[in-house]
Amino acid sequence: MKLAYGQQGGHLIHVSEVERGQSGCYCPYCGVAIIPKKGKVMAHHFAHRGKSCWQPNAYDFFGLEKQLPLYLDLETYAHETYAHYLKHNRQLSEQQQHWQQRQASDQEAIRQYYTHLRQQRPSDYQLLRLYLVDEAQTLPDFNYPKKIYFALQNFHTQQYRLREIEDKLSYFEEDAIRFRKFMLYFLKIQVSVQAVIYKIGITARALELRLAEIERDLRWHFPQLDIQVLFTLSNAAFLENFFKQKYQQHRYELAQFTEYFVLPPHEVDQILSELNRISKLKSYQSFCS
Repeated sequence: MKLAYGQQGGHLIHVSEVERGQSGCYCPYCGVAIIPKKGKVMAHHFAHRGKSCWQPNAYDFFGLEKQLPLYLDLETYAHETYAHYLKHNRQLSEQQQHWQQRQASDQEAIRQYYTHLRQQRPSDYQLLRLYLVDEAQTLPDFNYPKKIYFALQNFHTQQYRLREIEDKLSYFEEDAIRFRKFMLYFLKIQVSVQAVIYKIGITARALELRLAEIERDLRWHFPQLDIQVLFTLSNAAFLENFFKQKYQQHRYELAQFTEYFVLPPHEVDQILSELNRISKLKSYQSFCS
């Protein structure tokens, strides 16, 4: 799985904030060095130098893996994405609750039967104890009440299933915590008296620090410039990749940078209007809470 961000100096760094090649970033999950992949075909991402440590249950919060529906406007795409996040989280929580209830019910029945055996049939109690402690043991072959038989049959299966669901939910929640640390920003950059470019980006650091880096990079190309923050939005980092692909025909070629655009005024007005409406979406508010 592609990784949208890495760890550097105690901060989360998005792949858009580092140059192609060596980055000095490390995987926030396993601590191994990662390098930015910033080609022209695939979505920019970090890659492990060796085999990826990512678990198959990790969630793609930044939209790097999926096919993006570029025919949608920003607002509709955002609404559908938030609705999908909320649905996925709700389903995992419901599955966890279901398996917890099933396991608790069966374990209580087994506990009562376990107590009965220990008092009345000590030898059978020892056989069953082995089965419950060591899942490699086969179920002892003696008569059980029907309810107990099925509870014992499901005992280890439920244990595995519950652990799997809990792991998925844990990965989702951990990724959501990291995702929420990123802020989306939309900038207007006056590079000459008549020329204006725009930038979309995300950062988990103080915006002032990121703006200082952007200004430093652009000074090599534009001695006189003025940077204006048009909009910021938390919990919307997935829009950066969508924006870059949707407005690809407006991209401004500037050295190795890929996040700059030349946009007509009506497009800028539309983008700002949509970002404003996104901040008021019920699905956005629900995701933020």
